[in-house]
Amino acid sequence: MRTVVRLVGAVAAVTALGMTTACGGSDDGGGGDKTARTLGDDRATTKGPGSGAKALDKARVASAVLESADAKGYAVTRMSKEEFTSAKAPKAKQAQCQPLAALLGSSPDPAPTAWAVSTFGVQDSKAGAMGGMGMLEVSSYEGDGAERTLANLGKAVRDCKDGFKMTTGAGTEQTFGAVERLDAPKLGDEAVAYRAVDKASGAPSLYTVVRSGANVSMIFAANMMDPAKATMDPDLVKAQVAKVERTAKSTG
Repeated sequence: MRTVVRLVGAVAAVTALGMTTACGGSDDGGGGDKTARTLGDDRATTKGPGSGAKALDKARVASAVLESADAKGYAVTRMSKEEFTSAKAPKAKQAQCQPLAALLGSSPDPAPTAWAVSTFGVQDSKAGAMGGMGMLEVSSYEGDGAERTLANLGKAVRDCKDGFKMTTGAGTEQTFGAVERLDAPKLGDEAVAYRAVDKASGAPSLYTVVRSGANVSMIFAANMMDPAKATMDPDLVKAQVAKVERTAKSTG
């Protein structure tokens, strides 16, 4: 298995800060927990603009990320600012693919006014072990930052379908042989989902990003023990998006 840029903390044992793939054949979009940025492409659903929506402050964004109590069957661990920013910014070799590399880094463009990140692991009641795991991120933007984030990511998914090369946050080289768009969940104002396949191992990682007004929920999923069983849990995705929207609504 490789590594994923901000997937440290609870999943630090098998990740090395990069972008990663630790999952094999898996489900389509839908699912997840924390993190944000993505484009509304052909597969995305668009219900309305987010421009002008008020950004959430740091405390609100932090409270919008799922916790273990919100996600039955998952152990969720909040990442500290130090953990989240300890690695260098990942860099794609092809400029048009940079949004894909930046998605899991701590230097997104455009930059959110506030963001928070957690890692999660599937709790296996039978084996008592963690196989499925991933990352949850919630970001909030001023102006049209959230929309531009999704637009940039969506375009990169289309432009980089044949794969791309990048330097991970840990400074190692990684090549993705393919980037495949998946059916995006019909949640929020727009959403995008895709699978990136590591060329060396053939293992894919799954990403779902949903915009709700000025806020973005990003969910990354993989499976450390059996890549072929990697899956994006639609219920986890729904729960994360719903919590973000409840938090935004409570702020008026």
